[in-house]
Amino acid sequence: MSLLVQIPLMMASGLYGAGVGVRAWWYRRAGGRVHTLGRPVVSVGNLTVGGTGKTPLVIAIGDALLARGVDVTVLSRGYGGALERVGGLVSDGSGRRPLDWTDAGDEPALIARRLPRAAVIVGRDRASAWSRFGRARPPGVCLLDDGFQHLAIARDEDLLVLDATESYADAALLPRGRLREPLGALARASAVVVTRVDQAAPGAVEAIDALVRRVRSDVPMFYARFALSSLAAVGAGGTAPLDRLAGARVVAVAGIGRFKSFVSLLERAGAKVVATLRFRDHYPYRRADVDAVRARCRSVGADFAVTTEKDAVKLEALVASGEALWAVRMDVQVEDALAWSAWLDRVARLVAA
Repeated sequence: MSLLVQIPLMMASGLYGAGVGVRAWWYRRAGGRVHTLGRPVVSVGNLTVGGTGKTPLVIAIGDALLARGVDVTVLSRGYGGALERVGGLVSDGSGRRPLDWTDAGDEPALIARRLPRAAVIVGRDRASAWSRFGRARPPGVCLLDDGFQHLAIARDEDLLVLDATESYADAALLPRGRLREPLGALARASAVVVTRVDQAAPGAVEAIDALVRRVRSDVPMFYARFALSSLAAVGAGGTAPLDRLAGARVVAVAGIGRFKSFVSLLERAGAKVVATLRFRDHYPYRRADVDAVRARCRSVGADFAVTTEKDAVKLEALVASGEALWAVRMDVQVEDALAWSAWLDRVARLVAA
């Protein structure tokens, strides 16, 4: 990158960092209003833009708390959905079909599908959305999706997600780099989850450990990997075991933050990825995109195309039955399952307390 480009980016990052610092000071010291929701709040968020895996982690935490008999409400921004600005109830936890992604945003729509017994509320002004749609919810836990920078809501647990495939040693603030906040913001975390530990370069996990410990020597740390578990026919509703990928020639299609990680997971499941179609994160698909996927499959002699669950919620209305587009379900596996279960138990006990 030339110096003529670097200097303006460095200046812009400096201004951005100053604004982030003023905002944090305002909420911490100067009387910025912090709303309490009247129930335990667990925030799940990250320090960078792009996909660290927080949505699968929100789903995993929600599923575990529901299994413990705890009512769960997910409070999300609803990025890209029609309700982002005005707020709305995506799902009431009754198991009825949630709102479409065009209203909810793709990630809340996916969360509502995977957690049919949890309520999902969206809105850019999350405190206002909670006041309108969450106050009447039964006692339980609120999961604040992508909430690390959402300082206007008090939380009992601040779970920070770090991606082991991303380098933080020379990380820079936006727009020069990918950081939303300086690395010192790690001090706010009550626990850290390092994801994609199985895909990381040698020494990467240890480097993240050292970085975190320099800021917070006492913070609990967990280590997670993502695993594919099954296939679902997009638009048709059928399912298939994961071993259908073994030996199959596939086209990988996705609009997510960590596309290479998705391709790696397909290859680990035995698929031969013969072509890829990558779209920007939160991409709003059109029928022409489905036609492009089908054309690519024909041109490379692929058996079928494979996408993610998040993409599938946007593609299902565009795909006709038999068009050979499959979505893989991804689950989170946290190492030291006993320690993770103990953390979940402690969150569940917050409701009684």
